[in-house]
Amino acid sequence: MYSGSGTLINSTGLILTNAHVASPASQGYPYKEPDILGIGLVDQEDQPPVFLYLAKVVAVDGYMDLAVIQITSNMDGTEVDPKSLDLPFVALGNSDALDLEDYINFFGFPGIGSAAITVDHVVIEGFMSEEGIGDRAWIVTMGVFNALGNSGGLATDDAGSIIGIPTIVDFEPKDCRMIVDTNGDGVVGGDDSCMPVGLGDVTNLRPVNLALPLIRAAETGEIYVSPFGVVSLPSPGSESFSAITWYTGTGDSYCQPKDPVTAFPSGTTAIAAEWSFTGMTNGEPWAVEWKLNGEIIYSSHYSWSSGNPRQTYLCFYNTNGLPDGTYHIELFAGPDHKLLTEADVIVGGK
Repeated sequence: MYSGSGTLINSTGLILTNAHVASPASQGYPYKEPDILGIGLVDQEDQPPVFLYLAKVVAVDGYMDLAVIQITSNMDGTEVDPKSLDLPFVALGNSDALDLEDYINFFGFPGIGSAAITVDHVVIEGFMSEEGIGDRAWIVTMGVFNALGNSGGLATDDAGSIIGIPTIVDFEPKDCRMIVDTNGDGVVGGDDSCMPVGLGDVTNLRPVNLALPLIRAAETGEIYVSPFGVVSLPSPGSESFSAITWYTGTGDSYCQPKDPVTAFPSGTTAIAAEWSFTGMTNGEPWAVEWKLNGEIIYSSHYSWSSGNPRQTYLCFYNTNGLPDGTYHIELFAGPDHKLLTEADVIVGGK
């Protein structure tokens, strides 16, 4: 099971959400496609949503990560007449009318903490273009929201109309805390290296105007076909990572590789692992695990975004200096998260 957010856009039970919430297969993940979509509605703002209905996907665009789903039955599977539902809904706004520093309201169901609905008030920081979509492909906000559960949620203007769908998920951790005894002194404190924690953010919105073709198709019963083509993954087993080369790295959040090395001196603030790859497609799952002296100190899952084929790299850094020891990295990719490459390096060596 997993959860996401969505918004009723008419009284007959049409719901606007993200494609990765409603139909992961549209983004190349058929093995994640849900058997059932359960719909929970807010009854009390201080309580979790009450699950009353089941729904099906009626329009989806995996490229833009947008989907429209339709309530079809009660939770017990008995069919309902959509025209008889008479559900409350949120009116569509005009995302093209938005300007810099406009205030927007963000509603969703974060997967960490309270399961009740939450609201944030944020400011539009800018707009981003995207090849094939246009100049206003993204609304950039100054807010940071928990990725789990908030995807597909509601962004409104002050009139209460939908102007965007929170969509971009950045799985890079945004917090770093001293939670592991990295220096082996038996105490977790200020002398230890901080470890990244958290599960990512939603920071940007898909403008609601981009969803209008999907909504029209859903309302008229037409078959929606994405103008951007079908998102697909390569056949399992085609992914390949080369052996890892170690580099010194700049000791900041950008952590660019500098000089190749075989070991790092004590006091090193950043180590960079570089490798080449083939058989990868944007959106494909991959993962990394770092160990220090055999103990896991960081692991995370990502969606591939580096294209194919070329080289890429990862960094591990701490501005106060990394503790001495043997660092081990393992890289996984593909639907089955197959181990593709691994390597060791010593910090505190010569």
